[in-house]
Amino acid sequence: MSNINRKQKFKSEFWKFIREMIPVMLGVYFAFALNDYSEQRKTNNQFAEYKALIKKEVTQNLERLKPNFEYHKNFKDDLVSITESDEPFQSFKEYKMQGLRPGFVSKSAYQTGVQTGIIQEFDLDMIQNINNLYTFQSKYDEYNKSLLAGFINKNIPQNDDEVVTVAANLIMSMNDVIISEENLITFYTELLKRL
Repeated sequence: MSNINRKQKFKSEFWKFIREMIPVMLGVYFAFALNDYSEQRKTNNQFAEYKALIKKEVTQNLERLKPNFEYHKNFKDDLVSITESDEPFQSFKEYKMQGLRPGFVSKSAYQTGVQTGIIQEFDLDMIQNINNLYTFQSKYDEYNKSLLAGFINKNIPQNDDEVVTVAANLIMSMNDVIISEENLITFYTELLKRL
C-alpha cells in the first residue's frame, strides 16, 4: 500500500509541478516574444528612417548634379568652338571660363547604413543596386579630384597650339565627366523610383 501512496504522491507532485511550470514557461515565452516584437519594431523604425535618409541623400545628389551636367555639356561645346576658331588663343582669352565645376556628391547616409548594418534590411537586389550606385559615385568623385589636381598644375596656354592642346584634353575629360554624370542621373532616378 505504501507503494501506491508513493505513486499517488509522485503523480500529485508531478502534476502540481507541471501546473506551476506552465505559467512560468508561458511567461518566459511571452517575455521573449514581446522582446522580439519590440526589437523588430525598433528595427522597422530605424529602417524607415534609413530609407528616408537614403532617399533624401540621393535626391540632393541628383539636384546638385543636374546643373553641373548642363554646365559641363555647355563648357565642352565652348571648348570645341575655341579649338575650331581661326584664332584659338584669342578666343580663349575672350572666353569667360567659370571653372571646371566638379560635382561632388555625398555618401554619408549610405555609410551610416553600412556601419550600423541597417542596410541589410533591404532585399539583396536592392543592396546590390545601392552598392553599385555608391561605388560608381565614388569613382566619379575620384575622377573629379584627379581632374582638378591635373588642371591646377597646368600652365596657362600662351599660343594657339597650347590652347588647342589644353582644350582637347579638357574636351576628353568633359566627355568622361558628362558620361559619368549622365549615368549617375539615370542611376539616381531609377533608385528613387524603387525607394
